[in-house]
Amino acid sequence: MKHKETENYIEKINHYLIEKYSEIKPEWELLLSLLEDTYDEYLDMKALLEETGMFNPKTYKKNPLIASIKDARATINKMVQHFGISPYSDSKIKKLNEDDSTEDFIDSLTE
Repeated sequence: MKHKETENYIEKINHYLIEKYSEIKPEWELLLSLLEDTYDEYLDMKALLEETGMFNPKTYKKNPLIASIKDARATINKMVQHFGISPYSDSKIKKLNEDDSTEDFIDSLTE
């Protein structure tokens, strides 16, 4: 079952992509689906960790969910960067577009 928070997040991403690119390309749909699944799993694991705690009081070992949550966060972060959704990745895209002027480079050499 999908979390409402996941549905809202993916809806916002869809609106962002449509606003920025005027469409959601078919080749993006799989990545969006994976992002949705991963985010939903992350929320499930986070809730379970809150229930079970960070450590097992009997064995004093840390909960293995901690590593899984860390992996899910890394995966979500990478997917978000691929879409240019984060401010960091968006600034990288803008910088690449600004630096991609061959004519400006040639003009600066011939001045």
